[in-house]
Amino acid sequence: MAAIFNQAPLSPDRSVTVDILRGIAVFTMVAANLAGNVLAEPHPFLFRFYGTFAAPMFIMLSGMMVAANQARGRHGLRYYLLRGSLVVLVGMLIDILIWQYYPMVSFDVLYLIGIAMPVAYLATHLPYMAQWILMISVFLLTPLIQLWLGYVPTSVDWPINEHSPAELLYSPPDVIGHFLADGWFPFFPWIGFSLLGVCLHSLRQRFQASFTSLLERSGWLLLASGLVAWLLFPGPLYIRSGYSELFYPPTYGYMLTAMGIVFLTFYQIDRYRDLAFWTPWRYLGQCSLLAYVLQYVLIRYFFAALWPLSTFPVFTCLYVVMMLVLFAVAYLIHWLKARHPKQPFLVRFFIGS
Repeated sequence: MAAIFNQAPLSPDRSVTVDILRGIAVFTMVAANLAGNVLAEPHPFLFRFYGTFAAPMFIMLSGMMVAANQARGRHGLRYYLLRGSLVVLVGMLIDILIWQYYPMVSFDVLYLIGIAMPVAYLATHLPYMAQWILMISVFLLTPLIQLWLGYVPTSVDWPINEHSPAELLYSPPDVIGHFLADGWFPFFPWIGFSLLGVCLHSLRQRFQASFTSLLERSGWLLLASGLVAWLLFPGPLYIRSGYSELFYPPTYGYMLTAMGIVFLTFYQIDRYRDLAFWTPWRYLGQCSLLAYVLQYVLIRYFFAALWPLSTFPVFTCLYVVMMLVLFAVAYLIHWLKARHPKQPFLVRFFIGS
């Protein structure tokens, strides 16, 4: 069995570092999402910090992989429109079938990632400096967009059993505001992290030999400046419907801190990616979309139904159980892909190539 796992063929597009980072992002994301539905408030501050940086990691890696594929001359705009639309469709199905919410209203992370794919593709065709100017502009404009459109501190979901379709039709300003400024993952600033991935890939191509040292030095600088800015101007740090990540709303301090943590995590994993310790996270990262959907199914119909308002020790046990299930599924998917390497496009899209 171990031999099968070790010899499973990988797509030439796969990066071990990226797979491990995706797995780590899933690992911390599950904690935040499980806590939002199971853990009684108030949530410990250090735990809130722990679950706060999965989203920028996911989104940045998505943009980086689009740029990497384009550097190899793979795919065109039609491909990313199709793939992005499928990601958005999965997000819509999660809203409708799992949570019973109207889709395309609150804009969870899959909506952003799906929209970001063609945007990142178009950004790869910009000159090097234009990519950086565009990315920085998104982050700089974010608080101004929030100030202009407002930021709703509570949940922005629309339960189907509480609202009629007519209400939705007469609320386009609300939906536009959620998309741009105050949804779960609005366009500002989150598209900036996808563009950051494009910029990092361009940087890696230009400074191949010194890229990792640049990543480390800039990571420490961003982290230090971000923490100082965050401590001085923390923002309201809202908790929305039990979700307690520290980016409601995202501030300059948060954005800089997130970049620093993403850079330093990338640097460390890239150095130690061959350690056997990371194998479970690597397999989890290879099927991150499946893991994302499965965690919500388990949370909605099992954990939240049986253990609502749990204490932190109970929650910790539930988190461990959830991760053991997801790791087991990731190993099973890896084994199946080794046995059946040729799969239809939709299967590869859902479980990873």
